[in-house]
Amino acid sequence: MDRVIRTGFRRGLRGGDPLWLVLGASAWMVRRARRSRHEVVYRTRAEPGDRLEISLRSPSTAGTRRERRRVRA
Repeated sequence: MDRVIRTGFRRGLRGGDPLWLVLGASAWMVRRARRSRHEVVYRTRAEPGDRLEISLRSPSTAGTRRERRRVRA
């Protein structure tokens, strides 16, 4: 995959061939999507009749940007 990305960008940008550029960009996006893994925050087995409530805090109530960054890390 890395070779396709390198060749696509090299031939697309330096060589001026838009088809290679599209191929390189597409391969890069596929690689990025495959590497993107989201952290599992909570996992449980649901039984019939169970309820699950998902809520999000609005950014204005989540604290400062530095505090939000500290929570993620």
